[in-house]
Amino acid sequence: MKKFLTLLALVAASLLSAASLHLDKGYIRAHTEVFGDSSIDPATSRVHASLSVASDPASLHGTVWIRAKDLRSDNHKRDEHMYEAMAVKKYPKIRFTIAKVRRQGSAYLIEGTLTLHGTSRRLKIPAKIVRKGKTLELRSRFRILMSDYGIQPPKLMFLTVRDAVDITVYLRLHR
Repeated sequence: MKKFLTLLALVAASLLSAASLHLDKGYIRAHTEVFGDSSIDPATSRVHASLSVASDPASLHGTVWIRAKDLRSDNHKRDEHMYEAMAVKKYPKIRFTIAKVRRQGSAYLIEGTLTLHGTSRRLKIPAKIVRKGKTLELRSRFRILMSDYGIQPPKLMFLTVRDAVDITVYLRLHR
């Protein structure tokens, strides 16, 4: 019982000592392709975060989100098709909530929930997290399937958009 109470006190102390992080800069990029045609690369630097961390990057927790309509590519017409497929009026935000961060060698594995198009799914995302004084930089690349979130990949004439979407995330935060 004494060990349990000590562990509980340590966990409570680490949560209480967690400092809020402020987003200095960040971006989220998506990449997919139209089979037989071209790449689609919408991105946004309008990233929002409500994150905190104690001394160890593995204590990182909170939420990162974007407005779906802030994702833009080099083709306005294609973006309109993307917004329609994603039903951005009904589901305006894309949100990732961090549940747990584990160190894996020199990198980390972030476990959390991605909510997109009204569907929430648990994900495990590999990430590099580097702490430099009061600054924390997070970089991640991972893949999702549109169909896992109830999004039908758009078809344009005889061309179909690939279901897989490669996501790149960069966040620079400070205490």
